[in-house]
Amino acid sequence: MKRFLLILVCLSLLFTCVGSVTATADINPDYKPPEKPKEEYTYSVANGEVSLMYRCSYSTTFEIPETIEGYPVTKVEFGNAFVDDVLRVLYIPKTVKTISSSINYGNRGLQTIVVDEENPYFSSVDGVLYNKDKTVLFHYPAMKKGAVKFESTMTEIGESAFYLCNGITAVIVPDGITSIKESTFSYNHSLVSVELPDSLENIEPGAFGGCISLKQINLPEGLKTIGSGAFRGCISLQNIVFPESLTHIAERAFFHCKKLDSVILPKGLVEIGELAFGYIDYSTLCCIYWEANPNFTIYGYKNTLAMEYAEWEEPAYTESGVRLPVFPKFNFIPLDYFTDPDHPPLAGDVDADENCSATDALYVLKNVVGKHSFHQSQIPVADMDGDGNITAADALEILRSVVGKIPSFPEKRV
Repeated sequence: MKRFLLILVCLSLLFTCVGSVTATADINPDYKPPEKPKEEYTYSVANGEVSLMYRCSYSTTFEIPETIEGYPVTKVEFGNAFVDDVLRVLYIPKTVKTISSSINYGNRGLQTIVVDEENPYFSSVDGVLYNKDKTVLFHYPAMKKGAVKFESTMTEIGESAFYLCNGITAVIVPDGITSIKESTFSYNHSLVSVELPDSLENIEPGAFGGCISLKQINLPEGLKTIGSGAFRGCISLQNIVFPESLTHIAERAFFHCKKLDSVILPKGLVEIGELAFGYIDYSTLCCIYWEANPNFTIYGYKNTLAMEYAEWEEPAYTESGVRLPVFPKFNFIPLDYFTDPDHPPLAGDVDADENCSATDALYVLKNVVGKHSFHQSQIPVADMDGDGNITAADALEILRSVVGKIPSFPEKRV
């Protein structure tokens, strides 16, 4: 009974306190609800125009003001203006004329961009930032998900436009695009495949750098240059075919592509930069260190840059004069061997060493599972059963010859 009375007394006191607080709020004429935190930003004023430089806020939406101190906001100059993981929606007023390409860095939470319809320089379609006539895509929000849809009027993709866009897995770049600009798709950790158009001529530095899930990409005939670090760190990339039109592969273009174990290089190359491919990065916070892949294979023609790169053993030095390790030779398979009409290749001899061995069978099996590419001139040599396809059966035929199950095989030439 005493416990019951105690509970009644406590409940009475509780309701009394709540009632008094409510009553105080209702009758207090000075009471105001808490205000939303104001946006804070830094800016500069020059020639009667404002450049927005930095935003410091935890709000999920941000509307760039049209004016500050009575001057129009015309520029968003630095990438750190919106560097945070909180911002989801960005509103751009009609006064903004210029937005730096570095705005794309660091906005890992952005989902949509809205542009004032009266802005004469920019527009937005489905949350994506374009120029006014929708010929240039400037920025694709990092957290925008679903299939990428390009405007039919688009002829250019801006620098870093898809930087850190981890919501997309595949991209089909429309025809008419001639260049993939610097860092356009870099650090898209979910990007698995990219289809490039026949109109493409250049892939600029870092364009796909750090796309750790990228497994396949077509390089179209007509492509001329691949910039430095263009595919650096694409650790899932297993297979790549270079077009005959390619003339320049810059330094570290395919550096640290750990699963890429062979390349077929065209005859017309005039540049292969240092550490372009075949090297794996083991750098740490305290030192810079890399190693050559001892199983890396280069297909090319004799007395060309492909052969020179494969056989390069010249030691290198750091800026301070410290000698780096001598780089070992890569496996080099001369394509001339498969196209010489006066000396037909030996059937099954896909590594062009004038001998059929288990190594040839291994090359065939790696080709079957998609981890190794063959030049078109190698296919008749690898197709042991003549069915027009490269299969495990062809590898078996090579192995049978190795153990002497086909005595006449070593004399057979394609």
